[in-house]
Amino acid sequence: MLKAPALTKGIQALQDENKKLQKQIEQLLMAQATVLQGQLRSQFEAINEVNFLAVQIDLADAKALKTLAYNLEKEVGNALIVFGASIEEKPQLLVTVSETLTKTKGLHAGNIIKELAKYINGGGGGQPFFATAGGKDASGLKVALEKAKELL
Repeated sequence: MLKAPALTKGIQALQDENKKLQKQIEQLLMAQATVLQGQLRSQFEAINEVNFLAVQIDLADAKALKTLAYNLEKEVGNALIVFGASIEEKPQLLVTVSETLTKTKGLHAGNIIKELAKYINGGGGGQPFFATAGGKDASGLKVALEKAKELL
């Protein structure tokens, strides 16, 4: 039978290894997001003086998805970005709106996400420049992304 100090050391070693692996996973996801950023840069469409992008992303981490959206918005500017993703087998939507567009065009990410969330049987909300939604019906992601364009 293991004595308490040895057991404690073993648990601590496992916890340390887990933290290390989690950091490696985060780094890999961020690297994947950087590659995606390069690919997505050329997919923007100019609509009514707005750089628009609505796409389903194969990136299963909400933090990496948010970072990708922010980085693209900063790089492209004057942007309305809508991402759909399946994270932990649940549909997710993310909307990012450039601050200038919230002022000049009246675009509001929170209002947009509420409208799009209906298509994934979900709900969400957020600020004028960033909002997210989760839902129950992943089959609605494609329709939600198509409807995003109509909102412009």
